[in-house]
Amino acid sequence: MRLRNAIDNTPVRVAAGFRNDREVNHPFGVPVTKPPHFDIEEQRNEGVLRLALIGELDLASTPMLKQRLEELREEQAGVRLDLSRLEFMDSSGLRLLIRAIQNARHDGWQLDVDPNIPGHIMRVFQLCNVQTFIL
Repeated sequence: MRLRNAIDNTPVRVAAGFRNDREVNHPFGVPVTKPPHFDIEEQRNEGVLRLALIGELDLASTPMLKQRLEELREEQAGVRLDLSRLEFMDSSGLRLLIRAIQNARHDGWQLDVDPNIPGHIMRVFQLCNVQTFIL
């Protein structure tokens, strides 16, 4: 069964309780697809590279951040993560942050998180009891 718009008979995109930014198998079989929204803005300030994470840090976008952090870790470049413009973060994004911070502390690499964190992201940290570890 395919849902159609009653006015112009075009296919209808349906999310029905799902975030409609990924391909989802909807109960009616209508796929909902939209490319992930994530970007990293970089700005060097006093020898530290500030990475502003913008959009959604999730399963689709974590490889992009992971690759960049690995490059900077190899260079031993100091990094400060700015999460103030994150709209969403799932468990894969949280896992990446925890792992990166853990590895940085082990290796002596300067990686920290700006304390200006949006409430919805801080809530994820609090629910997982990692806010003191991350900050």
